[in-house]
Amino acid sequence: MPLDAAQTKRDRLEKKEAAIVDAATDVYLEKGFEKTTMAEIARRADVADGTLYTYFKNKNALMMAVVAAHWARITDEANKSISSSDNFFDAVEAHARYHITMLLKDWRLIDLSYVLYYMQRMPEIEATAYKREYSSVFDRVYNRALDRGEIRSDVPLRHARDLFYGTLEYAARTQVQGRSKQEVESIVKNLVAVIREGFAPSKPSTTREAIVDRLEAAVARLESVSSRKPTSGR
Repeated sequence: MPLDAAQTKRDRLEKKEAAIVDAATDVYLEKGFEKTTMAEIARRADVADGTLYTYFKNKNALMMAVVAAHWARITDEANKSISSSDNFFDAVEAHARYHITMLLKDWRLIDLSYVLYYMQRMPEIEATAYKREYSSVFDRVYNRALDRGEIRSDVPLRHARDLFYGTLEYAARTQVQGRSKQEVESIVKNLVAVIREGFAPSKPSTTREAIVDRLEAAVARLESVSSRKPTSGR
């Protein structure tokens, strides 16, 4: 088979697989995992049942593909969210804004993937691999800032990462559950303010300029005292 023909066939197969995954995502979100059937997904994707099984052997495998496609998409979007931010705090703010917006938009799919993970329908190694790839966006920004001296060096990366993602995920959950109506921008700004306050390098308590100012002030006071006329004692 000529190379161009092989490439065309591969592209066609990949396009069909992507269409199946998109259809499966819609059906899973509408009906839930347990009530979804492969036949319904095949109809939604406009393929024969037999064709569907040539791509995915069962409902679990198809759900794994849905989860993998979701994590691949949001990881790509997260990288784009920080691409124009060179400063650590600007990058953190951009990523925080993207992350919580994505959580609120994709919450049902994320929640479904967590449920399947805890039901042991999803292998742990794959579930954690997706998360590591996504969280590496924050890790790269953090390590770059450390190398540049933009942030303190005594805060472990894992603590910074937990603060960042944990705060946003808790805030998103309270929003979804109707326990809070806090604006996204307020959540992002407050988190960045905490990170800025806690992670910025400590300024020396006494800078060279401060020392000079204090010495000059002391000299001025001494000159003032020495210029006073002595008072007569009684």
